Amino acid sequence: MPISLNHLDQVIQIIKEKSADKRRFMIAISACPGAGKSTLSQQLLSHLQGAKIVQMDGFHLSNEVLSDQGLLSRKGSPASFDLSGLKHLIQRLKQGSSDSQESIYAPRFDRELDASIGSAVAIESQDKYILIEGNYLLLDQEGWRDLKADFDLSLFLEVDESTLITRLTRRWLDLGLDEKTALSKVQNNDALNIKTVNDYLLAPDIFLNTANS
Repeated sequence: MPISLNHLDQVIQIIKEKSADKRRFMIAISACPGAGKSTLSQQLLSHLQGAKIVQMDGFHLSNEVLSDQGLLSRKGSPASFDLSGLKHLIQRLKQGSSDSQESIYAPRFDRELDASIGSAVAIESQDKYILIEGNYLLLDQEGWRDLKADFDLSLFLEVDESTLITRLTRRWLDLGLDEKTALSKVQNNDALNIKTVNDYLLAPDIFLNTANS
């Protein structure tokens, strides 16, 4: 049964307790677009020795592929990701909890380039905590719902929709778009992705709301 928390130190304590006897501990950090997954991941990273962040966004299909498939305007929707590639990496990371000294490399998404950079994050055998962040890690849709079984702990960061819309609009403006184009992107894509996350959410282990903490 999921629990609700509003203090990060409570989450860190739970993580340390649950991971005490594990060589590797897989943590899903999920939320709607604009909720602050990356910020939360960085905060956890600073409190967990031997942690690495893996971005689901690193598995964005390229703009060229999305254009060919007629999905460029819906970049960020579930269909715009390489789900098979993400699954394969998660399985390798879980299996990497053995004594193997092989490094495993994960892609990273560069927002300014609007593209993924392959093999940008090195996960070493001694890295215990794998923080996987993404919008659809707890998505109750075909293919995606299988991911949850691979996580030792799942978090969902709760943020109200009006705050999300404001943040996402500002994000597009900061990337150089004019106000009309930014609002169009939010209304015709980001808002739809927010609805998808909320409508098809598998219950996480922890609902987290740090707005007042």
